[in-house]
Amino acid sequence: MRIIIFIFIFIFIAFIIDSCSTKIESKYEYNGCVVFRLDTDGRTCFQYNNCEICAEYSGINDGFHSYIHFGKNKVVTIYIGDGYLYKKNKSSKFKLVDELIVGELDSVNVYQNYFPIEYEKNYNSNTSTKVKSTILNSRKMYW
Repeated sequence: MRIIIFIFIFIFIAFIIDSCSTKIESKYEYNGCVVFRLDTDGRTCFQYNNCEICAEYSGINDGFHSYIHFGKNKVVTIYIGDGYLYKKNKSSKFKLVDELIVGELDSVNVYQNYFPIEYEKNYNSNTSTKVKSTILNSRKMYW
């Protein structure tokens, strides 16, 4: 009987620990354009001009890599570097492109995105980007 109670308590504690999730909100700014990013467990969404582009991933070593390009006329393009990204709704001002044009992606108006977000801060600190990245809040959510 004690073993059954112990197993039940162990499973309950494991469930509670597993049900805690992380939420990180951040934004990217360049030349009057602001793109918001929301990271939750297994998903990252970029929001701009009433449109969302999302990445979904699972597993310990999974994530994504992309480039956010702030173009002329306030058009923002996300170039897929690695991972699965998709566009949830249409907008001519927020584009998703799966071809990398390397020469265009090394400039002051491009910021590389990674999951986890700590990787991108380190990487972009060694580039010529002028895109400002700010973490708005980071917290654990308990369900």
